[in-house]
Amino acid sequence: MLKFKKFLLAAVASAAAVFSFCGQAQAEEPEVKPVKYVFLFIGDGMATPQRMVTDFYLKEMTGEGLCMNSFPVQGYATTYSADSLITDSAASATAMATGVKTYSGAIGMDINKEPVESVSEVAHKSGKKIGIVTTTSMNHATPGGFYSHQKNRGEYYKIAGDMINSGFEFFAGGGIYDNKGRITVNEKGWWIYGKEDQKDMYDLLKENGFTIVDSPEKFAEIGAGSATPIYVKNPHLAEEDTCFYAMDEEPDDITLAMNVAKAIEVLDNPNGFFIMTEGGKIDWTAHANDAAGTIAELTALDEAVQVAYNFALKHPDETLIVVTGDHETGALTLGFSGTGYALYLKNIEGQKKTLWRASNEFKEIKDEAKKDGIVLTFDDMKPYITDTFGLIFPDPENGVKPENGNMVLSDYEVSKLQAAFDRSMGYNKEYAPTESKGVMYGGYDPLMITATHLVSNKSGLAWASFHHSAMPVATSAYGVNSMLFGNISDNTDIAKNLRKIFEAK
Repeated sequence: MLKFKKFLLAAVASAAAVFSFCGQAQAEEPEVKPVKYVFLFIGDGMATPQRMVTDFYLKEMTGEGLCMNSFPVQGYATTYSADSLITDSAASATAMATGVKTYSGAIGMDINKEPVESVSEVAHKSGKKIGIVTTTSMNHATPGGFYSHQKNRGEYYKIAGDMINSGFEFFAGGGIYDNKGRITVNEKGWWIYGKEDQKDMYDLLKENGFTIVDSPEKFAEIGAGSATPIYVKNPHLAEEDTCFYAMDEEPDDITLAMNVAKAIEVLDNPNGFFIMTEGGKIDWTAHANDAAGTIAELTALDEAVQVAYNFALKHPDETLIVVTGDHETGALTLGFSGTGYALYLKNIEGQKKTLWRASNEFKEIKDEAKKDGIVLTFDDMKPYITDTFGLIFPDPENGVKPENGNMVLSDYEVSKLQAAFDRSMGYNKEYAPTESKGVMYGGYDPLMITATHLVSNKSGLAWASFHHSAMPVATSAYGVNSMLFGNISDNTDIAKNLRKIFEAK
């Protein structure tokens, strides 16, 4: 193990040295100009594959691709952390916020567990107002990286406390996860649940002068001239107090684009602002290998980018927009052995709900059947699978055969769904020596994850992981100083370049 760690650290150091050397060979950097308005968009789990599949899908369905992909400056960045070639969100957020490589799990801390100043803090000291917008809980890793300094991302209660003490003016997104501080982290970094309740963080927000906005009516009331600090909490919350997925949104949900537009309205002032916006649940859908959910989340982020772009058109000499990702999730590929040299992305529109929503509904179906003493069968679930995922079961007697359409299931695919159903129901808990539960299902419901995999495969897509990968992320920029972000770089360069901009005179 010790030898492996030495090898890993050497590999990370080698990667850093290569990029440093190449950087020395580049032309001299142009003069950095001060910028009044700066937007940083981070797609959590968003790398080139996620952007490409969304761009291709939107062009096929609507004729127009991603706004972020149309920016004149394009580059990409490596994402490795100080202790792994595959980073987690905390280390990557810290790198983009501070310009320092750190260990997985760190929030605003270096490898020695010492706090490092973030670009948000630099911008705030320069007189800019700060907005932090996300679709996750507000004390999650990526937003936390821009205002907090904690040794472990599991210190949710302390991270939320740092938000209160940051002095920043605008926060918007999901709720505060572990708002009563029941989770603690021990010296080994393990999360321990069940601690006695501490003071409710929402009460602490109010005591510290925050206006809490948690309905469309209250949201409409805030704007230019509103007293800050403001905390916008989405009316509906999903798991871990995050916003609903874009595919599952309720009519009165406050979208990412709406929050960015509101942040602009609230924060605009003679000194300008810095708004960090995270499309946080791209990562969650990609972990679940949910192509339809991933496309919907990335589209929602791009709609927020479009809001910033429309603003930049009105302030062309005062605005910078940077769009990047913290890491890739799912090891997504555009190409599948079963579809050869073709993509059938239109098939994705057949899926109507995220894996998360479908899994919850399936659980309700199972619970109801058990309550009523009904033995649920695979045939009982076929209509739900078709309605939710667009997968069509063969019915030769009525002319429905695999050759009749790309979404008609083959006998092999039906057998995979049948086996997954049996495992979901507990009818068959056995795995062959050649099978791995973790590799096949990744901790998700077997039937639901198999259905999403089949939607991906029939669209020409494939996933190699339920976790992050080491693939670089695409970075796009528009506006003043945008040329600083159009190269082969590292995620730490995001912070280094932003710091130069905020300190420019």
